[in-house]
Amino acid sequence: MTLSEKLNTITKPRLPKMEKGSAKDINEYWNTFIEPHLPKDIDSVIKWHELLKEYVNKPDTVLGFRTGNVAGHLRRGWETITNDGYSFFYTDNYFAHYFYKMSSDGFVPSLDEFYSLMKSRAFPVRFASPMGTEDEPWEKEYAAFNVNGKNPGIGTAGYKLAHILDAGANFKVNNSNMGITEICNKYFSLGKVSDWKIVNNPKRYCRENFKIDDENKGIAMKLAQACFLRMVHPMNYFLSAKKPYKGKIYNIYNGGNDIAEDPNVLSFVRQKFHKRYTKNGKDYFQEFLDLVFPFEDNLKEDGSTVLDLIYSPEDLGNHSKKNNSISDSDKAKILYGYLFEKDMSLIKLEKNVLGKDFKGWKSKVILNDYNIDTSRNSTDKGRYSGLTIDQAIKNSKNADELNLLQFIKSNLII
Repeated sequence: MTLSEKLNTITKPRLPKMEKGSAKDINEYWNTFIEPHLPKDIDSVIKWHELLKEYVNKPDTVLGFRTGNVAGHLRRGWETITNDGYSFFYTDNYFAHYFYKMSSDGFVPSLDEFYSLMKSRAFPVRFASPMGTEDEPWEKEYAAFNVNGKNPGIGTAGYKLAHILDAGANFKVNNSNMGITEICNKYFSLGKVSDWKIVNNPKRYCRENFKIDDENKGIAMKLAQACFLRMVHPMNYFLSAKKPYKGKIYNIYNGGNDIAEDPNVLSFVRQKFHKRYTKNGKDYFQEFLDLVFPFEDNLKEDGSTVLDLIYSPEDLGNHSKKNNSISDSDKAKILYGYLFEKDMSLIKLEKNVLGKDFKGWKSKVILNDYNIDTSRNSTDKGRYSGLTIDQAIKNSKNADELNLLQFIKSNLII
């Protein structure tokens, strides 16, 4: 399978839905949740390490930075070509989802194939929120990359992709702590929208000939490589249960905190990764760390720290009541609108059915709860356009589809 073919079928096989569980301490969370969701083929992760290590040093390489929100002005997918032989583009954490899914599936492309797809700007990116704003609608137009990538399904399955080393913070540079904002301010100034102009091969908007002073070129390139590697490298993240956020149905409770950012959990995972990714006496995880300007891990967590953690894909009693007030009739209307009507947006569904604008999150939660894909290129949207409910029921292919359609029919009050 080629890399292009893999990216076009990135949803297959689908990640299993998160199941309800608990963990008394960090060691139990590792054993029952974190480790089972790591790539089973350790050799494939090591191959990704070798590929990425070579890729960042290729001529004219293209690197992604996890940033792009400049004082509220979104520039995700925008590219800059430096005068030091490499370019960079802005993105967010969703870009890393492709790398987790590929490594989880045991898929590793050739270096040449990966380099070619990045150079052609055909490697897909996708973002956590729609591109552009009402006042600045041009974000998507200026994006150099394919911004219509398929959803690898991490979030919809109930997981958060948790980075061990933050892709945008805590870079140890000459004994000082730098974040992505400080790095950009010092080495990669963000400039003005007018700096981006149409270029060719491939045709796209781009900021060309970005000047990096000679005395800064060495450290700037190393930091650019580190930003990219921290974001995408399969040795720098793991799946955790998703914290409640904007009405999503996947919930995790530990005193209201996000367990994926707990320093003791991260310390424990780091120690485990040193052991997991050591082969024939070589610590590949340490080799990765040496490339990304890490701060020292002063914690030495032994796994005994108590979490009293509960996680579930469903409502956990009093912890979340976000969807309990929505009637079955309104749920059926939202399901019907998305599945049967053509070009119906999530925001429009909420306004039509609930009479309020929740930025699409309420309708997204309901649809995801019924295993409806709400990604940008979803084939579920308008799936039954042109059919009546009875016709769709007659054509249903399995019990799950039949139960969904019967729920809509029995509760739909228009």
